[in-house]
Amino acid sequence: MHLTLFIASLLISTFTTYIYKNIWMLIYNKNKVPTGYGLFLILFFFIYSISFNNIITETTAFSIILLFSIIYWLDDLLHLPFIFRFLLQFICGCTIATYLLIYAGHTVDYYFYIIVVISGLLNIFLSNVINFYDGLDLNISTFILILGLTLIFLADQSIINSRYGFIIIGFILGFSIFNLKPDNIFFGDSGCFVIASFINFLLIKSILIVDLNITYLIIPLALPIVDVLYVIILRIYKKESLLSRNYHHLYHQLQSSFNNKAYIIPQIFNATALLIISKIMIDVNIFNLRQVLIFIVSSFLFTILTYIFFKKLIKYKN
Repeated sequence: MHLTLFIASLLISTFTTYIYKNIWMLIYNKNKVPTGYGLFLILFFFIYSISFNNIITETTAFSIILLFSIIYWLDDLLHLPFIFRFLLQFICGCTIATYLLIYAGHTVDYYFYIIVVISGLLNIFLSNVINFYDGLDLNISTFILILGLTLIFLADQSIINSRYGFIIIGFILGFSIFNLKPDNIFFGDSGCFVIASFINFLLIKSILIVDLNITYLIIPLALPIVDVLYVIILRIYKKESLLSRNYHHLYHQLQSSFNNKAYIIPQIFNATALLIISKIMIDVNIFNLRQVLIFIVSSFLFTILTYIFFKKLIKYKN
């Protein structure tokens, strides 16, 4: 079943990416790089969930994400005002949390509203962190591939079926065939929104079901979070607009200094190292808050050192 899902996702994604790219180019007459294909990932999830893995929490959550993602896809077409994008991100995060909390029988109290608001804010943060990684060919693909592998090998089955990891890997490899060259096709703002909302769903479900077992999410997210926070601080220091395009990110600088897709190396290196650390420091199947916090702090400290190393490497090369 796992291999069948992978092959089916790969073939369907390859075909739909080709069709999507050509329809986009036909409409825009090659004047605009195709973008927004990532929206289809949540459709893949929804179809699999409702057809083969009919778990009500997943099907409903994917329905919510799909609905908001279709609206968010307009940003890939029209470049919506950032306030509208933030509002969609926030409302979607709040809606996912509200549904999961009510389904879990959580009392509507002070803590209920705190979790809902935090989920909304987290959706804003994750959507924009991931969106920054859609700037170079294969950069976003590498991130999503690591996420898929993480779900297969590390995520607890009570949180999410590992088969979704195989769907993700097949989907992103099919997309990456057309994403090998720069400015060929982008995953899109809506695609990054899908990934962020999906991760938000996993995080809330982890907290509700298995007592803060979120260690597996640190592995793909640590480096993007450190990178984005560094760039935000740098831009504030330089008095630059946070909403304008920039080339301060680590992958931009690696591409400029080394070429040959060297920008994917930090993600692969950091994820591999964090996986080793997780096996040394903590068993992801042991739900101990103290161990989880130690792993999270250690992971981010190592990621910061990784980030500094590559920044120094760039400086040395230049």
